[in-house]
Amino acid sequence: MCYDSNSILNSPKTVPKVFWTITILSIFIHIFGAFCILQKTPKSVKSVRFWLFNFHLWSLLLDFVLGFAITPFFFLPTLTFRAFGFLEGFERIVPYLVVLVLAGTGYSLVFLLENRYNCLKILEFSKWRKTFRVIFYVANTVFLFAFPLISVVYVPDQKLGRIQAIQLLPCLAEIPDFFVVVTDKTQVKNIVLVIFLTVFIIVFQSIFFAWSIIRISDFSKNISKHTIALQRKFIKSILIQKLIPSASLLPPIFYIFLCIFTTFHWQKLTNLSIFLVNLHGIIGSAAMLFLHKTYKNTVIDLVYCRRQINGTPMEVNNYWVKSLPS
Repeated sequence: MCYDSNSILNSPKTVPKVFWTITILSIFIHIFGAFCILQKTPKSVKSVRFWLFNFHLWSLLLDFVLGFAITPFFFLPTLTFRAFGFLEGFERIVPYLVVLVLAGTGYSLVFLLENRYNCLKILEFSKWRKTFRVIFYVANTVFLFAFPLISVVYVPDQKLGRIQAIQLLPCLAEIPDFFVVVTDKTQVKNIVLVIFLTVFIIVFQSIFFAWSIIRISDFSKNISKHTIALQRKFIKSILIQKLIPSASLLPPIFYIFLCIFTTFHWQKLTNLSIFLVNLHGIIGSAAMLFLHKTYKNTVIDLVYCRRQINGTPMEVNNYWVKSLPS
């Protein structure tokens, strides 16, 4: 059964509402996270503020695109969907947007780590540093926006594609205007191969920059131990911040591939898996606010309403919090 009006997890009326609820909550948390990045980031790491914000922005885009722009109802094991968001009627660009924002969240981490790597000047050949960075950013940016095209080049004629999809999943005959992304298994394998290649590139670059920063004492003797300790702590926090929401994506991704390659169908579990993907931003923002001390203190101040009492500033966790007199 593709639709079930009596089920919260399988009704075309309730599933979009769940997406919208998650996304609205996510946007509020993202806005607060953006405020912390722009206003509460310590001056000692001010140079990384833009890349932290970029890192945060891609997570916001992922939640917004999935929860508001698309609001999808996927029908596995067929690569088909029905859009209930404001991009309904523009389904042809949906696969591109989904792959783009997913890859963008990964590349934002790569760019953030490269920024830290460059600031510490690990690359000794300074005359080549600018050239290396230009090539690095141009190549990665072009690839980021180009490779998602693989998700739309195989889009079939929709009349023929729907006939083939209904043969695999008969209940689709009840669904009006569902969109078919791809039908041929060889084409599916090509898309999966390109996606895995991209994941490898992102992971390889992230590991390289993170490892170089953590092992900085082996590369340079001109950087103080205090700076090295701060950078290591910062990088570890960033990696944990990324790994926590990424771990939440593993079960849905595993389930999606399992359905595609085994022709397994369970619509309720499919919808639940997409809900988990949409929670990525909330989990990532919560991790950021908890892992970075300055941001965590801001949350504590907000929750416990810590403020200035009778014009006297309060000391909270070794830093001064000032607010307007009550």
